[in-house]
Amino acid sequence: MQTKRLEQPLEAQAHTRWPQAAILAGILLVAHVLWLLPLPLVWKGVGVELLLAAPGALLGILLFRAEPDPLARGFLACCGAIALQVPLLLAISSQGQVP
Repeated sequence: MQTKRLEQPLEAQAHTRWPQAAILAGILLVAHVLWLLPLPLVWKGVGVELLLAAPGALLGILLFRAEPDPLARGFLACCGAIALQVPLLLAISSQGQVP
């Protein structure tokens, strides 16, 4: 079954990615709204956490896109989101420091 998905033409693969891209765009839009609106600090933290988790989740989805189980893909995306947050925060925090 895994080879069937890989043998689809590029147009069919791109068509199946539209719902995923729409969901991701919605999550990022909600994260930006939570971060930018004058809300309690807890809600701003949720927005920033979503924004920091997005690059790692996208990397996990990209690296394991051939995984047939959607639950496993979701788990691997969460692992990528958690693993990439620390280096991302270190890179962000070092931007203001000049040696």
